[in-house]
Parts: sequence; C-alpha cells; structure tokens
Amino acid sequence: MIEQRYEHAIRYPRDCIGLSNDVYAKTGKKISSSTLRRLFSMSTDTCVPRAYSLDVIANYLEYRTFDDLLDTFCERSGNKETLSRIDAKSLAIGEIIKVEVSKNVFLTIKFNGCQKFTVVNSSYGSISTGDEIEFNQVNIDLPLFLDCVKKCGTNQGPMVLSRISGILSIEIVEKSTKI
Repeated sequence: MIEQRYEHAIRYPRDCIGLSNDVYAKTGKKISSSTLRRLFSMSTDTCVPRAYSLDVIANYLEYRTFDDLLDTFCERSGNKETLSRIDAKSLAIGEIIKVEVSKNVFLTIKFNGCQKFTVVNSSYGSISTGDEIEFNQVNIDLPLFLDCVKKCGTNQGPMVLSRISGILSIEIVEKSTKI
C-alpha cells in the first residue's frame, strides 16, 4: 500500500528519505527517515513504533487513524468474518492461534491472558517452543510487533516479525473451553 501511494519501491535506506519527504508533502506531518527505516526493517533497532508514527502512515494512505486502516483488513464474506485481525483482548485464556509469519513458517501460540502468549510450536528461527511473547494484536499483511520476547524467563526485548511481507494468515486452532 505504501509503495503504491509513493509510486516507488522501498528497498534501500535512501528510499526512506524520499518517502519521508513525500509523506510530509501529502499530509503536512513529519515522520523521520530513521523511523521509516525501522518500519521497513532496514535498521537493527527493533523498538515498537509509536502510535503517532502509525497514524502518520495511516494519514499518508488516506485513513484518519491507524486503527481505521486496520479495520479495512476485516472483511466479511456472507455471515462469516474472514480472520484478518486478532486483538489479544478479544481472546479467552487457553485459546490457541496459528500465525503464518512467512511462506510455510508458522508460530502456534497459546493465550495466557493480559497480552501474554506461550509458544507451543514454532518453525520461526529466533522464537522457540516454550518462549513467552507479548503483543496487542496481529493483522494480515502487517508486521507483528512483539512488545516482549522471553526465553527461559529472560527478557530479550521487543521484536518485529514479518517486516517486509506482513503476516500471511491467522487462524484460531483451538477455542478455549473455559468459561
């Protein structure tokens, strides 16, 4: 979406300078090229983007807020809602979710409450079965911003998964039977 609006590919750090200028020209709002480099995985810094930065990107894409942009990924097909977004607050403790991070690379996670999940199966290199992760929501076509990754109880800090392609699929594998 961003590359379509910008009408150029974003592949190198210098591309983020031009995009930053284009965002300002089209919205009147500033977002630094270093912030854009982080969003496009061109930086080793893995901090979670601020709401302002996400809202500026949404404005650039002609949405009022980032939440409005995310809402466009929730489509309906008849009476069945296509699963394109999951908010941690909408899950029940014990539910198991399978997230396709990239082609044939999956994370299967169990919700523990309060945005906390335990990895029950992983084919993603830097996250292993038994690790604990924290996030607010996961969305199709967007990166997954993990607020925290814990390995053997040790906090590894934040991490961003699927930076370029975005998450490919989300499914609830097992609904919780707890009431």
